[in-house]
Amino acid sequence: PFSKYNTYRKMRIISHRANLNGPSENYSEFKILKVLKMGFDIEIDVRCDSNRLWVGHDHPDFLLPKDVTSNDMISRIWFHAKDPASVEMLPEHALVFCHADDDFVIVSGDKRIVWLHPKFNSQIDDLVASGSISPGRTTVLDVAGHPRIDPEKFVEKGHRFMGVCTDWPIDWLQFFVSNLQKNFKASK
Repeated sequence: PFSKYNTYRKMRIISHRANLNGPSENYSEFKILKVLKMGFDIEIDVRCDSNRLWVGHDHPDFLLPKDVTSNDMISRIWFHAKDPASVEMLPEHALVFCHADDDFVIVSGDKRIVWLHPKFNSQIDDLVASGSISPGRTTVLDVAGHPRIDPEKFVEKGHRFMGVCTDWPIDWLQFFVSNLQKNFKASK
């Protein structure tokens, strides 16, 4: 009874820019550390300015906290590099990617991971059915910046992504926990 949900409870839930309950422009060192301490992965925009790493989507907002690149948290941070110099400044084993309008990009790190562009959200079912996209243990679906998406849609369709980048990570976590509990009760 747990087969479908065992796969999903291992899905990495990636908080887009430290958001927990929807899009927000409030981006801070405190929020980054809070999201990581809650157990979520996180996607952050980084850029180099004056030979230092900064966090910020359109411009450098604040310095990247040094402790996130020097301890175990780095394996849960997905760095969206905004310039080539920022890539050079990050540790080799960091998860780093960059995209503009590409359909997908490859994330650097210990293994090859495919990060799908958010523009695919409205077409995801057709693309999976056609074989153009093959969800799996190395594919991240980026649903950030789009309206609230019901996680049930992906479970019902059988899409098994390695991770999902979302502005609504609490929704995804609650969905998985709720369905695990339902299936556990049903199996008794």
